[in-house]
Amino acid sequence: MKIKTEMLREARRKKDYSQEYIAHLLDISQSHYSKIENGDTHMDIIKLGKLFDILDLNPLESIEFSDKQQ
Repeated sequence: MKIKTEMLREARRKKDYSQEYIAHLLDISQSHYSKIENGDTHMDIIKLGKLFDILDLNPLESIEFSDKQQ
């Protein structure tokens, strides 16, 4: 499973939210959130669900599944 990080970035910018604001809502640092958007690190499923809610994203459209997972 891989998060479509470009969708995260696009949705955040569309809502005019800063990385710092999203990080605050998720109770993580801005640098950690930046790494998430860049695909350099992962996040736990609870925070991921909260992020999808904040950005009004559909999890099924925002996650790339491997052939095995589909």
